[in-house]
Amino acid sequence: MTRIEAIEAFCEKEQDRYPGRDLSRPWLHDGNVHATNGHALIKVSIYEIEGHPYQPWDASERGVPGLSAPDFDRVIPEFLMFAPFPATLIAAALASTEPKSRVVPETEPCDECQGKGNWYDDEEDEDVDCSNCDGEGILKNENAGETELIVTPTPLLGRHFNWHYLKAVKDAMDAFGGEWSISLGQGSPAGFSATPAVFTNGRGVIMAVMECRP
Repeated sequence: MTRIEAIEAFCEKEQDRYPGRDLSRPWLHDGNVHATNGHALIKVSIYEIEGHPYQPWDASERGVPGLSAPDFDRVIPEFLMFAPFPATLIAAALASTEPKSRVVPETEPCDECQGKGNWYDDEEDEDVDCSNCDGEGILKNENAGETELIVTPTPLLGRHFNWHYLKAVKDAMDAFGGEWSISLGQGSPAGFSATPAVFTNGRGVIMAVMECRP
């Protein structure tokens, strides 16, 4: 995996997942490349990624004009103040859990009416057609046939993290090389960083799977 591929694995490919912020590709800020999917984030120096195609955040292009990029410099330091553990623990965690995925079917039951096609309207005092599926009870998937990753809680240092996000972290560490460490922050996230002797600003944060917190 190339360094560009490793960085882009942190992006959120669905551009409308976070209204007002298009996180489908990395951006530049203060001499660093930033990328996030809203659950895991990473930044590395531009000098570590030769030939990158990235540009500074442009709010008018990425969503709501005036809405700034996620503030990595505020978030990351909070999770790198604690005692670090060797990042090699991530490989063991990944090996201990089987990642989950599925092939998206052509249709699925409507999640608004649980596939019934209607719901009870208090004002009308009767059942009415579900407006989400037009009373059909099913919805067609535009991405039918594609492989969809499923959140897979994976134990690490007493917490659980999504296997797929941990894999992105490990792939980035492998792509950039050197020694990395991981440290637990307050609450649920964990921070990861490269040893300063390797290169500066190789760091990020990954959120825990909330329902699996101890």
